[in-house]
Amino acid sequence: MSKYSFTGTFQRSSPASFADKVGIPLGWVVVHHSHIKQKADRRIAHGEWFEICSDRGKIYRMLRFSPNITKGDDQNPGTMVIDWIGWIDLHGRDEDVAGAIDLKVRRIPWLKRPWAYLRHPDPAVRLSGWLGWASVILGLIALLLTLPYCWMGEHIGSLGPPIAGSCGAA
Repeated sequence: MSKYSFTGTFQRSSPASFADKVGIPLGWVVVHHSHIKQKADRRIAHGEWFEICSDRGKIYRMLRFSPNITKGDDQNPGTMVIDWIGWIDLHGRDEDVAGAIDLKVRRIPWLKRPWAYLRHPDPAVRLSGWLGWASVILGLIALLLTLPYCWMGEHIGSLGPPIAGSCGAA
């Protein structure tokens, strides 16, 4: 397991109850700061995309740390401040979502990060992600469509002098 990954048993705490001290944006989760041991590593991990997996679901969220919530141990679950939709997704959209759940948290690799925006709980972020991918795809299509015309343009340009010469001879 990497230094940016950890596992544990967590129970949910509402962002509204945590927001009395510090508000958190939609799409962020908060865990105890000691899940990542080194302070320098926590600073790197803060605000990064993380994949949170249970045995019934997987979500992508940005991570932040707080010393004000419980870490948990073998007997008691830790606390994770997480939005409701993420919590029920980790439970596989079951009816019973009360109680603690075992989770694996790991940082998303670079190649998966552009796709994480498409699974964000905020519709504005999802929309910007889809618009970004649409612009990349349209740009690639435009590039692919211009390649044959660039090739033809070079060959048509080379036909110019013989055509011009035949017109001048008449």
